[in-house]
Amino acid sequence: MAQKRSASTRKKNRAPSLKSPPKKITTVKKSSAASSDKSKTKDQLIDELQKLHRKVTRLEKTKDKLKQHEILLKESEDRFKKLYERAPLGYQSLDENGFFKEVNEAWLNTLGYKKKEVIGKWFGDFLPDEYKDVFRQNFNRFKSSGSVSGVEFEMLKKDGSTIIVSFDGRIGKGIDGNFLQTHCILQDITGQKEAEKALRESEEKFRTLVENAPMAMSIVNANGAIEFINSKHIKLTGYSHDEIPDLKHWWSKAYQDGGSRKTAIDGWNKFISSGSTGEDIGIVERQIVCKDGTSKYIELSYVRNKDKVIVTFDDVTERRRAENALRESEKRYRDFIQGTNDLVTRVDSDGNFIFVNHMSEKVFGIPADECLGKSAFQFIHHDDVEHTITKFNKLVSNKEPRGTFENRQVSVDGRITHVLWNSTFHYDEDGNVLFVDGIARDITEQRRESTRLKEIIDATLAGYFYIDRNGLFQKVNSAWLKMHKYISEDEIVGKHFSVTQVDMDFEKANEVVSQLFKSGESQTGEFSRLCKDGSIGYHSFTVRPVMDGGKVVGIEGFLIDTTELNKAKKDYELMFNQMQGGFALHEIICDENNNPIDYRFLVINPAFEKQTGMNASDFVGKRVLEMIPNLEKKWIDIYGKVALTGEPVQFENFAEGLGKYFEVVAFCPQKGQFACIFNDISVRKKAE
Repeated sequence: MAQKRSASTRKKNRAPSLKSPPKKITTVKKSSAASSDKSKTKDQLIDELQKLHRKVTRLEKTKDKLKQHEILLKESEDRFKKLYERAPLGYQSLDENGFFKEVNEAWLNTLGYKKKEVIGKWFGDFLPDEYKDVFRQNFNRFKSSGSVSGVEFEMLKKDGSTIIVSFDGRIGKGIDGNFLQTHCILQDITGQKEAEKALRESEEKFRTLVENAPMAMSIVNANGAIEFINSKHIKLTGYSHDEIPDLKHWWSKAYQDGGSRKTAIDGWNKFISSGSTGEDIGIVERQIVCKDGTSKYIELSYVRNKDKVIVTFDDVTERRRAENALRESEKRYRDFIQGTNDLVTRVDSDGNFIFVNHMSEKVFGIPADECLGKSAFQFIHHDDVEHTITKFNKLVSNKEPRGTFENRQVSVDGRITHVLWNSTFHYDEDGNVLFVDGIARDITEQRRESTRLKEIIDATLAGYFYIDRNGLFQKVNSAWLKMHKYISEDEIVGKHFSVTQVDMDFEKANEVVSQLFKSGESQTGEFSRLCKDGSIGYHSFTVRPVMDGGKVVGIEGFLIDTTELNKAKKDYELMFNQMQGGFALHEIICDENNNPIDYRFLVINPAFEKQTGMNASDFVGKRVLEMIPNLEKKWIDIYGKVALTGEPVQFENFAEGLGKYFEVVAFCPQKGQFACIFNDISVRKKAE
């Protein structure tokens, strides 16, 4: 230990001391310094020593500052590392060749990898093949520009699935300005993309719904321009969109009378000035003039949706005429009819009449005053008494305030009247019945109509059925029996509807029945059916709930036999699959100027696969340039013209990408699509 301290002491003594500058000077270049110092005065030497001392002091301070900066830099790096490691968004850093230098935990969690599986790997290894070249190009531009924003890639997760990510980043450079590494933030936008796709599909469905709506509809923007009118609008008014591009043109044509035009304009301006999103004006009635000069009454409604207004209206001309006729009729007969045509009664807690109006003579066959004190039950048909008492007692026991039921009333001369009762029950504080008010409407004609309807149902070619809440058949008509190959109604009434269901459709049928009982909403669709002899048929159906007292008590519906239609459909599919000519249906893809730039395969038949060597599973849903990058542009131009103009073409051409000659017929099944039927004529062309 002593030797070590001695060596340290000697080493320390040899080092220059900042506090004794003269010693430092005497150790450097002694011979030259000595001769030089002889020519200098003592003051000059002291002055130089002081300058040297100040310089050494400044160097020490600079050294201390550098150490402080190094400490701050280290702390900054630590903070930065903690920041990106804890960041909720993915972070990655690449070297100048695109290899990973660093990723944070959020990046690893997003893609499912471990850090050792990523660091040192090329970024392109985590991309589908079609994105690798895109990355190479973008990475070079990134390094040149120094930053990127919103660049999107499809990336491979460890489990083999893909996600869509968006990158924002900058290039990190050294003090000398040279590339050090990238700093990029990654965000998974798969959900956003799916939401955007769903929104586009929703908008398309909305447009289809609006276009096929049963009422006239238009969309007006904040400037009064009419952006859209549906086919019902055109059919109802006769005006095309070109004829009414804005409200000014619409008002001038539809409201040719100055007063009605002012009313329409004032109503619109009042609605616009209200400014509330989603506000509507309710329904107002207007009279308009159509293109053919006829006048129509419409019920008009405005609804604001952000910066646009949805305008809807229905043609109520016939209803208006009927209402006018009704008012005129009421005016003619008001002086003659002083009371209602319904029977109005009040009975006490024992069921005896305490009030009856003038209709008693029609229903009971006696004047109103002769009914007072008599039991209401003595006029009820004997077959309906028990049902009426049971209904009455149930309403009273449940303390129902109101109830409806039907029965038959028998007059003193034996005349029968079917009536529908709407009764109101009045109770005392203890829940005992005080009296019951009843209004009975004569529904005798309705019952006759119902009987006639039953006869029509029994005679119709559509199969009719009725099942109760337990799913048991209660009624079927002769057409239903014929469709299911039963002989009589007794063979099926009381049996569960499942006996007519094919196994593969039973779950769907059961769901339809359950949904009807739950929601009370009618449904339509198509099912197969199991016939009595074990054969299978097909039919479309319309079913609706049967209501009683606001509750669904059963389901009734009609069936239309589609067995032959299904057979024809299968025959068509067989023909499509076995036709010798190649067939393909496509949709054209255009740029922002509506110029064709590509097309997508929608349907391909087996002959197409055979002639082109392409598999439908590889091509359907894909773009042609995605699958055949070197396809000549002339094919896209030709097909684009067909899809956009609707003009068919027939030609022969050589497809360089396939190395074959084809004879092609192309036509437009609907705007934006084209279908091709073609044959490989390479052998013939080579022979020629």
